[in-house]
Amino acid sequence: WETALLYSEAETDDTTTRISNTLFTEALSLTTPDAYNPFNGGGLPLSDSGDGTPSNADTMAGFIVPVSRISSTSLALWDFKFSRPDLFELPAGPLGVALGVEARRETYEDDRDPRLDGTIEFISPRTGEATSDVMGSSPTLDSEGDRDVFSAYAEFAVPLISEDMNIPLVQSLDAQLAVRYEDYDLFGSVTKPKIALAWRPVEPLLFRAAWSEGFKAPNLQQQFNRALRRSNSRTDYVQCEYDLRTGVIASFSDCDRSESVVSERQGSTELGPEESENFSAGMVFDALFIPPKFGELQLTVDYWSIKQEDVVGIFGDDNHILYDYLLRTMGETNPAVVRETLSDEEAQAYIDAGLVPAGEIIQVNDNYYNFLPREAEGLDFGVYYSIDDTAWGDFSLRANVAQLLTFYQDISPIEQRILDAQESGQISEVVSIEGVGDLIRQDGLPEWRWSASATWRKGPFGAGWFTSFVDDVLDTSATNDETGDYWVVDSAMRHNAYIQYTLADETETPTRVRLGMRNVFNEEPPLADESYGYIGGLHSSRGRFVYLSVRKTF
Repeated sequence: WETALLYSEAETDDTTTRISNTLFTEALSLTTPDAYNPFNGGGLPLSDSGDGTPSNADTMAGFIVPVSRISSTSLALWDFKFSRPDLFELPAGPLGVALGVEARRETYEDDRDPRLDGTIEFISPRTGEATSDVMGSSPTLDSEGDRDVFSAYAEFAVPLISEDMNIPLVQSLDAQLAVRYEDYDLFGSVTKPKIALAWRPVEPLLFRAAWSEGFKAPNLQQQFNRALRRSNSRTDYVQCEYDLRTGVIASFSDCDRSESVVSERQGSTELGPEESENFSAGMVFDALFIPPKFGELQLTVDYWSIKQEDVVGIFGDDNHILYDYLLRTMGETNPAVVRETLSDEEAQAYIDAGLVPAGEIIQVNDNYYNFLPREAEGLDFGVYYSIDDTAWGDFSLRANVAQLLTFYQDISPIEQRILDAQESGQISEVVSIEGVGDLIRQDGLPEWRWSASATWRKGPFGAGWFTSFVDDVLDTSATNDETGDYWVVDSAMRHNAYIQYTLADETETPTRVRLGMRNVFNEEPPLADESYGYIGGLHSSRGRFVYLSVRKTF
């Protein structure tokens, strides 16, 4: 048995330099030659010497300010664990047991810069409206939260049949039984079980299967964030429909009604945990018929399935705007989309066009909530081969292939209503709902992935090669105007390599020196319609680089 007490704190200070709206406006308003001139440039004729009429350096330095975000977390934890591999004897062998309890307190605080959290506001001299004092950034309030959690678990390793029992086609049969309980002060308690079986009918073959239920609590940001605001470029589909009905454009796809839209996201202590049902089954085959001098070969295949409920997420500001478009063609509105009030004359023009009046979008309230069920399933294949003590050294080859068979997000009644309206021709099919239905190959969900590696060792020398492949995906944020097809983000393959030398040493952990290279052929990530031109969760922009490492364990 063992018990432990832990307290941990972490703090991150992320400070950058930005432009203060207030100080920038003051610099523009100066009546002296030091006033900032936004219209200066390289001068004519153009030259390589740079800006021929530069603004005063001290003036520019005066409106560039540090902007910080200080985030801190803490964890206080106590636990007690007990385990024994042979609690008592069963006919097939000893019963193993593990028990434990745990109590923890988690805290979170996000302290934004005074120019962002509303302490220092910028009052626009043109509109009189108050906004963030950081140019190009939306206001972001400070947030904080904490929660207390108590948990307990029990696990049993149960031998059901052993080789000594001489049962045909059952060399061994073992089970794992487990249960975990957690109680959260914010949303109550959950209890989840697990059952796993491992059956070896003959020595080379092993069948394995497991079923369990799982849960994931919302993180503290999802529960306590206060009015996180971000600006995105979005198309106002109501305005497109208005232009279409009034003859301004010939077709919906000709619409150019993109505008900067503020999306406000807020946490909620009403959020419940994400829950799941998990199943996996597979087979391991050891090729024992191969003579040892020709090496060892192992093949594996596994099927897995995960069914999730109450997944925490957001509906998406684009989807909210699309739903508002549908409702306004039916005489209703989406309260999540907040708009400016139109004049009587402007409002009548929309009514005459058969639409509910729609001013410019002020903001979209896109808060966290628990989604409908999601299902994912796939296959994993593995090939492992190794051969030692050859004249050329020891070799190891490994290959893993993963296929995503299903990734389906259930469609909510709101989303189904939009799809039905598009199918009936009530609203345009040019726009689409994101993040629902069959999501395989969409955005960061490739159907296929594989990786392979080869290593070599001979005495103090060694080398290795690793290759990874990611299949192509569809970027749903970019479409062909003529065909409506999504942009295809190409597949990608990357290679890493290294050589190493282990220094002679009398200790059990000699010093190892390794020279390696990542992204050997300097491959760039495939192009996507994302902030930095690639899908960051799937690919890397890091080019070829060489590293040297020295490892010594004491």
